[in-house]
Amino acid sequence: MNEKELFRRIGGLDDDLIAEAANHRRVPVRRLAAAACAVLIVAASMGMYRAQQRTPFALEHSTGDVSVEVVSELPEYGESACLAYMTEEELVTDSQTDIMRGTVTDIQNVLVSCGDWSGYRAVIEVKTDYVYRTYSGCKAGDTVCLLAPGPIRMETQSMSGLDTVRQIEVGMEGIFMGRPYGENDVEEQDGSRLYWMDVARYGLPDGIRYAFLQTDSGLLFDRDAYPSFSDAQTLDEVAEGLEKLISP
Repeated sequence: MNEKELFRRIGGLDDDLIAEAANHRRVPVRRLAAAACAVLIVAASMGMYRAQQRTPFALEHSTGDVSVEVVSELPEYGESACLAYMTEEELVTDSQTDIMRGTVTDIQNVLVSCGDWSGYRAVIEVKTDYVYRTYSGCKAGDTVCLLAPGPIRMETQSMSGLDTVRQIEVGMEGIFMGRPYGENDVEEQDGSRLYWMDVARYGLPDGIRYAFLQTDSGLLFDRDAYPSFSDAQTLDEVAEGLEKLISP
C-alpha cells in the first residue's frame, strides 16, 4: 500500500490496511522510536455518542448514504497503526502539504459515515497568519479547516498516536502541514461515495509529525522527526527550519 492509499483511508484505518502497510515496508527496529510507531487507544467514559447536529456539512460532491455529525461523546473503541519511517526531508517535500501558521479558532469532533463504514475524526479551524508553501492557493488571512485522524481532547482518552494533535486547543497558535484534499480522495462503501474535500480543505497525514504547537508548557512537536531543528523553542525557529528544508 502506498502513501496515497493510506492518506485516502485516513478516515478509517482498519486491520487489513494496517497489515498491508506493515507488509509493504519493513521498518528497522532502531528506527521505530524515531518513526513514532503509533498505537492509538481511545477510551471514552460514555458508551454511545450523542450527535449535536445532523450533517452540518454541505457534502455537495458526496453521494449515497453519507453523513458527518458533530459529536460530544464517544464510544469505547481502539485503533492501532505503525507509521512508516520518513526523513525530515521526505516529511516536508514528499507529502505535498500546504505549510501554514495560524491560530486555532474552532474544534469539532465528528462522526463520519459512508455506507457501512464510520470513523471518528476532528475538524480543526485555523485562521492563517503566514503561508510558507501552498499547492492549493492558500494565503495569509484565510480561515481553513484541517481534518485530524482522530477526535481531540476527550477527557478520558489516551491517544499516543495523536501525541501532538490531541493537545490542540482553541486559541492556540501553531504551524500546520495539511495536505489539500482533491477529487481522488474518496471513501467508497456500498455504492456510497464520500469526498473528503466535503469535510475539510486539508487532511493531516498523521497526528504526530505534521503539527507544531505553542502550548502553555512550551513548544510541542515530534523532535525526533526533525533532527535539524530538534532544539527549537519557538515557532519562529520551527519556521526557519522548515523553510530551509523547503528551499532547493
